[in-house]
Amino acid sequence: MSPKRKTKKNSDIPRTAGNTGSGRNRLLVLFGFAVIAISLLNLASILWLWSTPLPDDPSKIADGKSASSEESERIESTIKELEQGDLPAPLDIEFESTRDALWDRLVKIETVLPYDHRVYHVQGLYWKELKQTEKAFERLEKSLSLKADVITVRLDLAKLMLQSGKEEDILELLGRPDATNANNLDYWEVLTESQMRLGNLDLVRELAVESLSSFPSSAKQWYQLGSCQFAKEDWKAARNSLEKSVAIDPANESTLSLLIQVLTKMNETEHAAKATNQLSHLIEQRALRRESFEVIQSRTFREFVGSTYRSTAVLYSEKGLEMESQSALLQAIAINPSDTFALSMLASSYRKQQRYKESQSLCQLLARLQPLSMEAMVNLASVSLELGDAITAEASLRLAVRRALPDAEKQLADFLALKGSLFHLPHK
Repeated sequence: MSPKRKTKKNSDIPRTAGNTGSGRNRLLVLFGFAVIAISLLNLASILWLWSTPLPDDPSKIADGKSASSEESERIESTIKELEQGDLPAPLDIEFESTRDALWDRLVKIETVLPYDHRVYHVQGLYWKELKQTEKAFERLEKSLSLKADVITVRLDLAKLMLQSGKEEDILELLGRPDATNANNLDYWEVLTESQMRLGNLDLVRELAVESLSSFPSSAKQWYQLGSCQFAKEDWKAARNSLEKSVAIDPANESTLSLLIQVLTKMNETEHAAKATNQLSHLIEQRALRRESFEVIQSRTFREFVGSTYRSTAVLYSEKGLEMESQSALLQAIAINPSDTFALSMLASSYRKQQRYKESQSLCQLLARLQPLSMEAMVNLASVSLELGDAITAEASLRLAVRRALPDAEKQLADFLALKGSLFHLPHK
């Protein structure tokens, strides 16, 4: 009799990887299909957005199509701010305290950069502005001792020599024309004037003719040439040169006065009378807008102080001392809020430090000061995007399109493509 076969219960069957959790596996499969389906839908959406053509003229894009009605209103409001925003008033300065504070800064930067010729160059210009001739000479010569081949320092020293009646040393200082100085109009003008004062008429004529071949629009060089020809009593040549100078700079009283003398020598009474009337009109206009010496001195000093702070800011920045550089730029901007160089440099410095809000404020001011600058509009849009402010970014580019600035339509189209198909930028 054969033994009974025992039937195994389900609980006795060993569980293996192939026959366990079948329900769970089915859920995992279904979840995988769902993920794939969602991914395909997202891909299809992106492809559809990229394939949607942009209008041929981005300036005609209706705000309602690219943004909500509220967003459109905010864009228009921002555009008005960029067009009509107020400019800050310059800081009231007191001569002595400003002078002393500026010198303190120049002394401080000398301790940081004791072998940088530019420090002594700036110090020399400081003393020149204050009419301290000997101190100005000492600082400028110190600058040249550290770096002898800097044409700008040589020119400033030569101009100081002209003011001090030391014309005889200028030719030796500046040298004859060569590759290092021949492309600098200041070089020609200073050298020619120095030789005119010394009475070297042949050299004046040579320098003036050679410089005018490269700088035909220099009214000053035409005047120097005409003066030389007048001294040689070459009336016809002098008249030709002086008339060219007047055509370039019709408001120069010295040139007109000399031209009248030449026309009188030539018995050109009608032309002389016409030139005399022109000169009289200039003198009358100057009298109407005459400013006091104090006002002129104050404006000149303000411009000089702002320029000096900018120079120190550049030196600090090159040394990597950004805080000191920013401090100098803030001083320059306080004195002249329309100083685009200082504003641009400070905005860039803030941006490097990821201080986007402060950088954006400066870029907005630059956009108002330079309404026809595409670079200013693009910089504002760029820093606004880094700040997450899509409203201001779009407003600046739309304003550029309305002003028909170069490349504005392409910049706006690129921005709208970026905004619509890749990012959903937060608004301020």
